[in-house]
Amino acid sequence: MTTFRPTRRSLLGGAALFVGADLLAIRSESFGDEAGLMIQRLRVGEADVTILSDGTLTFPPTVVLSDEPASEIAQVFSEHGSPQPSFEAQANIPVIRIGDRLIIVDCGGADFMPTLGRFPGALKAAGFSPEDVTDVIFTHGHPDHLWGVIDPLDDSVLFPR
Repeated sequence: MTTFRPTRRSLLGGAALFVGADLLAIRSESFGDEAGLMIQRLRVGEADVTILSDGTLTFPPTVVLSDEPASEIAQVFSEHGSPQPSFEAQANIPVIRIGDRLIIVDCGGADFMPTLGRFPGALKAAGFSPEDVTDVIFTHGHPDHLWGVIDPLDDSVLFPR
């Protein structure tokens, strides 16, 4: 099993990230609804950026600790009397307004996992409609990044422009 041994440099680098994140939060606005949608707005140069939640992804420990054999992971948790945890990651989608362009970066996972698929509701809660979107950028081809481009009910494209 790999042991993490922090150095002074890595600790200082981590501290700098927290300070930077704190400064970024000062220039942003958060809001949400009772369904737990996370929505964050901030300005970056000429761009108005809104971060919307599509929900969460849940992974077994073997995905996060992929360098370790599954049996060894199970043994460590068993020795400490703990059930094997699952790891939850936020699935957030940037919506970027630059001039007359409304750009989304990825479009969520739709029904890829039961904990995903909130993006259409978050988009509406933030005051946008699918027809407002002028550009869609895919960072890569995983289902949690691109399945949201198609409406799972009728297979229509959600962003017609």
